[in-house]
Amino acid sequence: MATFWLARTSAVQGLKVWQRQDQQLLHICQSMSAVDKGQLAKLRKQTGFSISNCKNALEMHGNDFEKAVLSEEQLKNLVTSDGKTLGDLLALTIGTIGENMSLPRAVQIVGSPGLNLVGYSHPSAPEENLTTGKFGVILALKTPGVLSEIARQLCVHVIGMNPKTVGTLSDPKADNPDEETTFVHQEFLIDPTVTVGEVLQEENIEIVDFIRFESGEQLIVN
Repeated sequence: MATFWLARTSAVQGLKVWQRQDQQLLHICQSMSAVDKGQLAKLRKQTGFSISNCKNALEMHGNDFEKAVLSEEQLKNLVTSDGKTLGDLLALTIGTIGENMSLPRAVQIVGSPGLNLVGYSHPSAPEENLTTGKFGVILALKTPGVLSEIARQLCVHVIGMNPKTVGTLSDPKADNPDEETTFVHQEFLIDPTVTVGEVLQEENIEIVDFIRFESGEQLIVN
């Protein structure tokens, strides 16, 4: 089972993608309870995550806001697979690049059977168990075949085109293609002559969800 952590920091090269095996913050999961709309709106504002991810987090934790989102201090205390905490890794990175950094939000997506997770950061600077970059994406998808280069290209598209929702082919399209925010309706960044939806149909891929992080992004906190 693949597990990825992705966390935003304040430094330009501070976007992290960690692989680990436990601890859950926001992730794709089966619905467990009805979601309180007030808590959903609050979580959406505080984290900046998509409605679907916030809904899933609240469902899993029975509408308990404090359990659905971790504070910056709690994030720092999470232990990675090599025994270090995220705070330790943050301090080591600060020492390496010589810039101050913070850890205001993170997300973990746990891949269930049949669900593939693809992590990507740009510009990419691989280190042991993590990559760094200004932008980061975790893409959750399903495909009966073997993951190919197209999965990485879809991550590149999310970074470059910044879709807001996955959407379906039956959803209405924006009047102006340049203002399209639905993933499946956007012109494919790698080949603008086709849409993402057409690429997904051709490759027999279903996009379940995605998370996009950008170093320096502004979060709205109540």
